[in-house]
Amino acid sequence: MPAKYLPATGLLLLLLACVGARAQAYEPVVETRSRDALRGVEAVRVLVETTPFAAQHGLSAEVIKAGVTERLRTAGLRVLTDDEADGAKRLPVFFVRIMLFEVPCAYSTSVDVQLRETVRRTRAPESETTAATWQNGGHGLQSPRNEQRVLAGVFSFVDYFASEYAAAHRR
Repeated sequence: MPAKYLPATGLLLLLLACVGARAQAYEPVVETRSRDALRGVEAVRVLVETTPFAAQHGLSAEVIKAGVTERLRTAGLRVLTDDEADGAKRLPVFFVRIMLFEVPCAYSTSVDVQLRETVRRTRAPESETTAATWQNGGHGLQSPRNEQRVLAGVFSFVDYFASEYAAAHRR
């Protein structure tokens, strides 16, 4: 094949790959998911981080936080507002991070959901720090691009946490 056709051939192969691409389910990447860690948790505050690209496409921290808060409250967990949580340094934090990037013909997403709590290190010297006591996350490639499906994927992680929380509290 003459060299002048190589760029066009590469573009054609890329287009064919994009047409054949399918949405993929999130794959768990972290194994810190013990229900035991959820026993006794009564209230949390919610913290959400997003990439600027996600916020530009309707997946802002505020939108995600509202959906997360609603789901956690439905599961029976008390969710404190930022004002209520100000004086509670040891209050667990339900943390959600969504990273959304545009790749050819798709979105690349990464979701991390954690319950962060104050923990005490027992080895010398003893100290307190914050650590994830429950965590779940995943990543995916979604084609065609659809922000509402990405949002549904984020909320599926929250729903999984809510079901684990309910099971830990036998609700």
